[in-house]
Amino acid sequence: MTYLKWLLAVLGLSTVLATGMVASADADYDQALKTAPQGISLDNIFVPGTTSNNQAAIVNTTNPNITGTQAAKVNNGKKQFGALWSTTDNHFDLTKNMKSSMWMYFGNTGKKAADGMALVFQNDARGLTATPTYGKTVSGETLGVWGVDTDKKQTTPDKLASTAIQNSWALEFDTHLNTSTNYGNTGDADSFDVGISGPHIASNYPGEVSTYEMVRTSTLLPIYSVG
Repeated sequence: MTYLKWLLAVLGLSTVLATGMVASADADYDQALKTAPQGISLDNIFVPGTTSNNQAAIVNTTNPNITGTQAAKVNNGKKQFGALWSTTDNHFDLTKNMKSSMWMYFGNTGKKAADGMALVFQNDARGLTATPTYGKTVSGETLGVWGVDTDKKQTTPDKLASTAIQNSWALEFDTHLNTSTNYGNTGDADSFDVGISGPHIASNYPGEVSTYEMVRTSTLLPIYSVG
């Protein structure tokens, strides 16, 4: 890759297992803002992506013991996608050493947690509208950056890689395992974590063909078929 300045993003999905009463979800969200650690103002540093289904926003924290701190709210509900991208003046120049840090909060629902979040550097031609090519349904497995695995007859990774955010590198914080291996689940976007035993951190290049490995699975009934 020859790009020098890439956009920095925080992406997340809350799609598959984010359950519970609205009141408890709001109470937990409010408590997170009240106990947020000292940070910085994010105005003019991050802006929400401009895709139509984006739920992300910059919000003020409410901890009385800190000052000048805002939070990047990726999402806060069921079946939601969120993306925040850095502004033009806050690109990362990959020819220089740089350092950044952040606190991340994933809620308190344990095994019922949503899919997770990802830190992404990208130089996708779509800029603020960069997102996986979902079609009608947002796939939690993508974490808002990886390819969309919804074609059970796909035999090469080229098309899969083309549906991801292009010219990008992603560091994922994955809280929900996608480990389906049988024929009935091919094309369900639920297989990227096969062989992993729990929540994890991982990284790769979402738009690169070499990131993806095809695994065949078959069925005999009602007729022999491969996915």
